[in-house]
Amino acid sequence: LASVESREWRYEPIKSIEVNVTGTSSPGVSESEDGFKMTTFRDDSQELAWQIGARRNQVTLHCLEYSRWELTSETVRGFLSAIFSALGQQKAKIRTFGMKVLDRFTYHGDLSGLHVGDLFDQDSEYLNAKMFESGHRWHLHTGWFEKGATDSEEVLSQLNIDSSSIAPPDHQPNVGVSIDHTMSVRALSEA
Repeated sequence: LASVESREWRYEPIKSIEVNVTGTSSPGVSESEDGFKMTTFRDDSQELAWQIGARRNQVTLHCLEYSRWELTSETVRGFLSAIFSALGQQKAKIRTFGMKVLDRFTYHGDLSGLHVGDLFDQDSEYLNAKMFESGHRWHLHTGWFEKGATDSEEVLSQLNIDSSSIAPPDHQPNVGVSIDHTMSVRALSEA
């Protein structure tokens, strides 16, 4: 990982607890280490920058200092290359791969000046027309399947967009808009 992102990484094991309550004897409790997470922080702060985790059959990569895809994509590709290389050496079988993009915006100002159409395309097939009529508070959660790159896979998109009032320390009304788009490529079940 250091070859992709030069900051210092912190390793933490992820533990799980299993409780067995079968039979008439007292419950058995066992603890095991079944994954890990590695984190790195923004320069000179305790704010997370990147996090990579692995637990059972799931690998996650979180970018928390995202600015634009054009600027972040090279680092993401480097991490993914390192992760897939390690998984390939372990001969791991991957059935699902996902990516989540989370954008957040805060509107400061007179709420009468907030127009959803300034942020989103009203003609988008993915958005409901009602959200453009609902003032400054609304949410839209939707999802759809698409054909994958091959006949043996499919892509699930989950799009969640929320707008809500937030109360900052200055007590002026602000609005936070959160866009959460998760795409998962899944192997189709074998017949």
